[in-house]
Amino acid sequence: MAELVDARDSKSRSFGSACSIQAWGTITTFLVVKVSSNLIISFVKAINTFNSSQRLVIKIGSSLLTNSKGGVNKSVLKNVVADIVWLLNKKKDVVVVSSGAIALGRGKLKLTSELTLNESQAVAATGQIELMAAWQSEFKKHKLQVAQILLSPSDAENKKSSKNAIATIENLLTFGCVPIINENDTT
Repeated sequence: MAELVDARDSKSRSFGSACSIQAWGTITTFLVVKVSSNLIISFVKAINTFNSSQRLVIKIGSSLLTNSKGGVNKSVLKNVVADIVWLLNKKKDVVVVSSGAIALGRGKLKLTSELTLNESQAVAATGQIELMAAWQSEFKKHKLQVAQILLSPSDAENKKSSKNAIATIENLLTFGCVPIINENDTT
């Protein structure tokens, strides 16, 4: 389970096994917890903080997005997107952090053995296409545009790259897109 921390150094916590949401720009930490596979918006802590929060980051793990055959779990994705649409209708900015590229690539290529780093990078490149196609297809049903942002750990460490990534996210939100961030596993 990964902990989410934004560039503004807000406090955050991960809670639950697959998905969490973090509010940016608030004094108090806000958390929406993924409790069941049916809904993200199943538990809201500190409702006043939610109402005053403008931007939410939703982290979705591979185990939630993929099925036992290594493909996209379409019913889960449909419910996650429906919940994001609900948030957008509440005038919240939503940024998605999505895992799943390696898992989907393994499924697409029917690989079951342990992978080397270079093999994992190649598998991620294959899976990233599947991952973004699934997100795009589901959001398109709601007439929403998605945008892919691939970031590496060095992007967070490099001040210029970090500022550029934040500016890109800000612009995408202004354009009405749902930014979907994934780690650039090929670097």
